[in-house]
Parts: sequence; structure tokens; C-alpha cells
Amino acid sequence: MGNRIVAVGIDPGSTVGYAVMDFDGRLLAAGSEKKFTLNDVIKKIISAGEPVVVGTDKRNVPYFVSQFAAKTGAKVFFPRRDLPVLDKRKMTENFSVRNCHQMDAVAAAIFALNEVMPLVNKIKSFANQHKMIDGVVLSVTKPNCFLQVFHKTEDELKEVINEVKLLLKDDSFELEVLLMEGEEKVRTMPF
Repeated sequence: MGNRIVAVGIDPGSTVGYAVMDFDGRLLAAGSEKKFTLNDVIKKIISAGEPVVVGTDKRNVPYFVSQFAAKTGAKVFFPRRDLPVLDKRKMTENFSVRNCHQMDAVAAAIFALNEVMPLVNKIKSFANQHKMIDGVVLSVTKPNCFLQVFHKTEDELKEVINEVKLLLKDDSFELEVLLMEGEEKVRTMPF
């Protein structure tokens, strides 16, 4: 898997549509193919990055999407009601999509990003305020929130985690800190 964390949208069916976006809202990949298997979709997506959130445009999460989430560890986001076609067209008007399957997948990825961005922005703001922007990379997933922190002692890490929990006023999620050395994971510390 690539180091970049990504949001994914999937439109399952006899023709499967998929979209991959970074957390800045840039479309990295989109496609649609007939008889595309779950493993085919996973291979396409992980070539663009590590999927941490997956969206669907349906209020009832399709089995294909829930299986994707189970196999990749991505958190599923779904709307309270099916997204209307007009809303999906508006959401995707600035993106190049070739067909309705890609449009649905891009809209689903945008929906997932919109759901998770308030948390992402709170943590980015925290990192900025504490001059940690060079040392903190955020990913939100598995099950809810991960911070990757570089060049911190264990005591500094515990302090950061406690401050983030207070900031978010929520202890229901799990924070995990990955200590990195270059591109290599050194160890994982759950808090």
C-alpha cells in the first residue's frame, strides 16, 4: 500500500465504479469495469494509496462496499437517504467522469470525505497550534482515528494524545501513534 491515505467511493453492480481521492479533495483515480471483482478493485485502489474511508451513495450499505471495508480496514460512510442523481451531478461537476458508475463513485468518495473532514480539521488545527505540522501526519480510520507522530518521546506522545482527546471531547475513538523512521514503521503504540 502507498503511504498516502485516501478516501474511496465505490459503486457496485455488474459494472463497478470506483474513485480514489486524497484528503485535499484531489481525484487520484477513477474507473469503471464490467465484472470487476472485489480483489480487482482493492488492487486498483491500493496502487493509489491506503484506503482509510470508503463511501457509498446508498443508505443501505451494499455488501460489496462492506466487504471492501472488512478487507482493507477502511471506515464506511453512508448517507441517511440515497443521494439523489441531481446532488451527485452537482458534487461531481468539477471532475472528469466518463459514466454514471464513475459519477456515483466520485460522489460517494466526496461524501465520505465531507463526513470525516471536521475531525481531520480539528486535529490539523491542533497540530498547527502546537507547531507539530512537520511532525504529524493524520489518517482517520481503523476504527476511527490515527495520528502518526515523528520525532517525539514517549512522554511527549502521551501528552499529545491526551490533548487531542480533550480537544475532540470524545473518548469513544481509539488513537494510535505510529513511530516512523524514514518510511519504516518502528513500533505501534495504542493509547
